[in-house]
Amino acid sequence: MANPLREYELEAPALEIVEGEQTEEIKQRYEITNLESLNWAFRQIANAQAELNKNQALADVEIDRIKRWQEDESKSHLNTVEFFQHLIAEYHAKELAENQKKKSISTPYGKSKSTTSSAQPEKPTKADEEKLLVFVKENNKKLIKVTEEVQWGEFKKTLKVVEIDGLEKVIDENGQDVPGVTIKPKNTTFKVETV
Repeated sequence: MANPLREYELEAPALEIVEGEQTEEIKQRYEITNLESLNWAFRQIANAQAELNKNQALADVEIDRIKRWQEDESKSHLNTVEFFQHLIAEYHAKELAENQKKKSISTPYGKSKSTTSSAQPEKPTKADEEKLLVFVKENNKKLIKVTEEVQWGEFKKTLKVVEIDGLEKVIDENGQDVPGVTIKPKNTTFKVETV
């Protein structure tokens, strides 16, 4: 729904802050001193945001159109690249199986290289933690580690911040002072919204 007042203001000369303009200069020319000037500032923000949104919408349409064109034009070429890379890898694997020294194959138009890291030999990885734990408990108990930690998420639900003798403290559900916990102060933030 169009806002006739905003459209009228958009036709008026826009206030533009030029990059690099001194902040003090701007503050002297434009100062908020009452509700009317505050309202004027909000209108300036709303007008600038409307222009930014209009520019972004136009850019998004063009970017999407160009991306679709690029994807359409590139699809068959990407398929071709993947197809021939697969064929080359199959051929090179056969050659390498017959002759371990054929780590690379070169032609005037390209090179296929195979790499097998001898610095990093094959090594085991965990697949099933539960089965592994049962096996180690039965066969190698010295490798089992027992750990303790506070379930902070659950414990935090039982805590309260209270004021005692003018000091804020954290207590548990039994009223006991809880050591090892700090109080995060309230934070006030300001958000500018336009209508």
